[in-house]
Amino acid sequence: MSAIALCLAAIALALLCRPIAAAVGVGLLCAAWVAAGAGAFVWNRLLIDIGGPPAMAIVVFAAGALGSYARLLEPPAPMSSNG
Repeated sequence: MSAIALCLAAIALALLCRPIAAAVGVGLLCAAWVAAGAGAFVWNRLLIDIGGPPAMAIVVFAAGALGSYARLLEPPAPMSSNG
């Protein structure tokens, strides 16, 4: 469930923010996930996958950013001459 939340946040950042801000945001989200997983293990002895969800979020972010960039590069539609 948390992997879905990370991936949705990565998609939102890729589509709505500037590239540098989005990359920093996704990096911070992934770092926060790793820190929360490590903290849960230290304090409560809970084992949480600290690598999988951030890795999926980074891949989803890269795909979303590439799709957003490709959308910007589309050539304009040809003008029709009804004349």
